Amino acid sequence: MSYTDFFYERSIGCIGTLKDWLTKTLEMKLLKGKKTLDIDDFQEYALSLDQCIKMIREAREGEMKLEESDEKKKLLYSLLMANRNSLQENEETEDQSFTKDKNDKNNSKKRKPGKRNPKRDVTGGRVKRTEMESDVDAV
Repeated sequence: MSYTDFFYERSIGCIGTLKDWLTKTLEMKLLKGKKTLDIDDFQEYALSLDQCIKMIREAREGEMKLEESDEKKKLLYSLLMANRNSLQENEETEDQSFTKDKNDKNNSKKRKPGKRNPKRDVTGGRVKRTEMESDVDAV
């Protein structure tokens, strides 16, 4: 087996895994005072075959989960359409309530500005007395 195959195998082809492995090997050998590295040093800190098998299985499972399929596209489209339909219903309801509110405001503002509402005051020249005014007159 060539060295490149060994590095590929034990890093499962992931550059991040390879970088971590190379860095760890260098750091540990420098701490031990070693000035050069050889293949035995890298073999000492390589992931085990079981670790590599587990990592490659997890990577493949993750890739399968991310894989796009026609079924997933149909699900996404149906969810988007359901959302769109509910948004349209909400917009229609809002439009209807806005139109109703606008009509109500238009009906209540048929008078000119500054003109008093005849319902506010008693008409016909009679003024209602409050109970307190009646009591003062009685004294």
